[in-house]
Amino acid sequence: MAVSELAWKYHRLKAMSLSEVPYRVFNEIRGRFRRNAAKARRTVDQLPVRFTHPGFRPETFLAHLRSRGVPNFYVDVDSGASTEAGSDRDLSRKTLEKARRVLDGHIDIGALVFRGTPPDWHADPTTHLAWPTVFHGDIRVRDRDEIGDVRAVWEVNRMQWLFDVANCYWVTEDDRYAEFSEKIIGHWIEANPIDLGVNWMSCMEAAIRAQTWIWLAFLLCFSDRPRLSAVLVHGIWSHIIHVEANLSRFSSANNHLMIEAATLFIAGVLFPEFEASGRWRRTGERVIAHEALRQIRPDGVSAEQSIHYHAFVLEALLMMALLAERNGI
Repeated sequence: MAVSELAWKYHRLKAMSLSEVPYRVFNEIRGRFRRNAAKARRTVDQLPVRFTHPGFRPETFLAHLRSRGVPNFYVDVDSGASTEAGSDRDLSRKTLEKARRVLDGHIDIGALVFRGTPPDWHADPTTHLAWPTVFHGDIRVRDRDEIGDVRAVWEVNRMQWLFDVANCYWVTEDDRYAEFSEKIIGHWIEANPIDLGVNWMSCMEAAIRAQTWIWLAFLLCFSDRPRLSAVLVHGIWSHIIHVEANLSRFSSANNHLMIEAATLFIAGVLFPEFEASGRWRRTGERVIAHEALRQIRPDGVSAEQSIHYHAFVLEALLMMALLAERNGI
């Protein structure tokens, strides 16, 4: 074991409370079972989605979303393609250009440039080296000299670059945008078996990806593509279950926990058809109520004293507040 790895473990241990130690030991034991289970290379669409009623099915769930009425999403999903020319929902030239570039295999995320759609979900965009698809607990990502900065890989796996493509479908109902989205999400599911690879390492990253897929589900809900509906529903369900079971607790309870809890609340409100939705919402509310007082100082600034994290947490709280307002909560 490298000296840097030992030093990191020493400082992590110093930061832990006495109650955290048994929690970490339990997680280590649980990780051994998960490591063995991961050898089966199951994908998220092989997990059963538990609905409140047997009439709900992943393959037809998008059709259900467009006809159910409440709960309310952030936007009225049925007002996209029906808007008249000249309205504020017309596609901008910038949105069309960004969507075209994505369809042509160019993914630009700030200074990061990824080539190919679908991209290599495990490869660093600068070194072009790939993280191994082994049990995520066995991957060491802190040594950036070996493969690269894993955060760059996580950026493309957030899949927020698909928003422009989905928005183009929402406005035009041109099926090529829905077909492309189906191909991308389906490929991600095939390339990322449960608990294998760096994309299952961070619970917060799973939460962000879940929020992306939630938006895609509503923006693409007028598409009559059973496979697209299935991969989105399985993806959302499995990711939220993963987040719920792996919340960043104790010394890891920072902005990550706020994002994770906000995601639980959002999924819990938007999907009452899911058997676990009430539990997700209650957990999200309870965690946020506690962590907001702990992580935000009396002057309103994030306790982590970082402008980036401050904005990150503020965005999560606003997403919760806007959805609550839309639904009379």
